[in-house]
Amino acid sequence: MKKVLIFLLVTIIISSCKETTSNEERIIPDSNGKINSVSIVIDNELWKGPVGDTIRKYLAQPVLGLPQDEPILSLSHIPTQAFEGFVRNNRTFVQIVKGEKQDFGFVQDAFASPQLGVIIKGKNNEELIEAFTKNASKIINQIKRVELKENQKRISESQLDTQRIQKQLGININIPENYRYAKTKDNFLWIRRNIKSGHMNLLLYELPRNTINKDSILNSEIVKARDSISKHFLEGEEEESHYKTEGAFTPFLIETVVGGHQAYE
Repeated sequence: MKKVLIFLLVTIIISSCKETTSNEERIIPDSNGKINSVSIVIDNELWKGPVGDTIRKYLAQPVLGLPQDEPILSLSHIPTQAFEGFVRNNRTFVQIVKGEKQDFGFVQDAFASPQLGVIIKGKNNEELIEAFTKNASKIINQIKRVELKENQKRISESQLDTQRIQKQLGININIPENYRYAKTKDNFLWIRRNIKSGHMNLLLYELPRNTINKDSILNSEIVKARDSISKHFLEGEEEESHYKTEGAFTPFLIETVVGGHQAYE
């Protein structure tokens, strides 16, 4: 009986190996990289000239509405000859190819997975700039879509325990685990995390329905409501001070404070 079992086991292993070989499936590594970080594959000469300036103008333009300048995407220049091996595993890349017929296109999972590649071709600088400029909005939208999906994946894999939020406000929300509860009281929650430039905070609270007129989203009622909440719950670093919220209004009264100033997502 033992001999039969051993024979069957060996047969299964051999058969499995043969099946894998016959399929000839391409094995590619997992992609990597920081969120919103894009590899720009381009010759040094092009990167330092008008083509590089055009790429930076669009892909590194500042995010609107923030109290400090911050690019929508972080660009990492990679010379064409260095684009090989593990360097090609970044989740998103834009490759500039000079000397070929003008062309533009996206490629999926070329060197890693998931991965989005953008290929820009042109016979000269003018054609490269034209091809990139014409498709800049498409490039940005597609990259943002990939990065949003990756960010959601990371958050889902390491989440803060939000049972308090569900219990107090009756809503479900995904929050990264690097946030912590700074204060929870009544129908108010202050959730924060430290960053290099200060701290980021989430304010979640509930107000009576008649506090704010739903037809006047941008009026003084909202400012009064936010200021009263911050004065009551958000103590400042100095005695008898508080963080004052500033900025636009976001639905559901979910607000983000950066370094004591209001910002919204």
